[in-house]
Amino acid sequence: MDISLYLILQVAVTSDMINAVKKSSSNYREELMAAKVAVNIHNKQNDNKELIQNEKQQQIEEEKKLLDKQKDLDNQIKEAEFLIEEGANRLDNALKSGALSEVHAAKLLIVGGREKLTSVNEQQRQVTNELDKLRLKRKNAFLQEQSMNKKLKSIQQN
Repeated sequence: MDISLYLILQVAVTSDMINAVKKSSSNYREELMAAKVAVNIHNKQNDNKELIQNEKQQQIEEEKKLLDKQKDLDNQIKEAEFLIEEGANRLDNALKSGALSEVHAAKLLIVGGREKLTSVNEQQRQVTNELDKLRLKRKNAFLQEQSMNKKLKSIQQN
């Protein structure tokens, strides 16, 4: 048996009902727009985090290279100091023995060691300056990241 019931209701449409539907539609659009904004903020935040993470990784790698270079320069300083010390020892021995050829060799060692020491010290200063710049850059990036996170939190709370 197929019994179909049809009920026809007639409802009077009032201006209050129309206003309620308009308000509901407006609220829905606002919520939809707010959801889109939230998604965009979230995506932008993720992109910024990824960009910041990549930049941090590059800075860490650059700092490692500079620190390795600094260690190498420290070794070169030790070598230059050794040349100067060896030259001073040979000079003492040459003066005691009176061998003029040894005096000349000792002088070459001392002069070479001093030149190398001067050159390496300058390179060391440059590496130290680069490290200082890198650390300042990292500090500024960290402060910028904190500021951005605060802004995003305040936006998300609203």
